[in-house]
Amino acid sequence: MSLAWLWVALGGALGASIRYGLSLGIGGSMTIAGDVSMRFPWATLLANAVGCLGIGLVWGLWANAQWFEDWGRSFLLVGVLGGFTTFSTFSLEMLRMFESERWVAAISYLVLSILSCLLLVWLGRLLAKLGNPSLGI
Repeated sequence: MSLAWLWVALGGALGASIRYGLSLGIGGSMTIAGDVSMRFPWATLLANAVGCLGIGLVWGLWANAQWFEDWGRSFLLVGVLGGFTTFSTFSLEMLRMFESERWVAAISYLVLSILSCLLLVWLGRLLAKLGNPSLGI
């Protein structure tokens, strides 16, 4: 029997705990100019962006390592980063902004999230390659 589920569970608990701490640390949805109706989900955006940078780095550095194949992928990618990033929360926040007809905030959040996360995955892989040119990514 594979222990992958245990690695995922341990990593997920760690990732979710870090995500919760991030949300507490920066206040989750911070207001803009003190206006409660202008909340923007900065914690979610930051978690997704940092998670995308992390997944790029991890994949770039260790995708072919034996330990990564054995347990690292389950622990780091599915567990820690899966528990840390918040795409489901992102989706709900988008829906709520659309439902409340906050079009500019919704479109801004969508574009910032997608573009920054794609850029940071690419940057993570590039940094991994620069740190270890033998990876041939």
